[in-house]
Amino acid sequence: GAMGSGDTQLFNRAVSMVEKNKDIRSLLQCDDGITGKERLKAYGELITNDKWTRNRPIVSTKKLDKEGRTHHYMRFHVESKKKIALVHLEAKESKQNYQPDFINMYVDVPGEKRYYLIKPKLHPVSN
Repeated sequence: GAMGSGDTQLFNRAVSMVEKNKDIRSLLQCDDGITGKERLKAYGELITNDKWTRNRPIVSTKKLDKEGRTHHYMRFHVESKKKIALVHLEAKESKQNYQPDFINMYVDVPGEKRYYLIKPKLHPVSN
């Protein structure tokens, strides 16, 4: 679906979490020195045939859970000069907070092990 303003906020929150994470920065082989940190690019889908488009769509879907709360699923890319990672996230509408809570977020860098920023909590199965 098209991104609404809520999606844009989720995307921006997720990107800044990824950018601040030292482990991900080292997986992406960022050029972080004393003078400064390499800026990462973040965008939606890779459109290989179109070099000029800056507006790459971010794929996001929403589903309702049994409690009637909205779950947001999103994926996007972050890119350093050397590497590209695909970020997957799931966020859930929160009763407490104005913004949805991230409940699952991981990063796949080709050739590296999947890295979890937020591991999904497994709910005990009620009989």
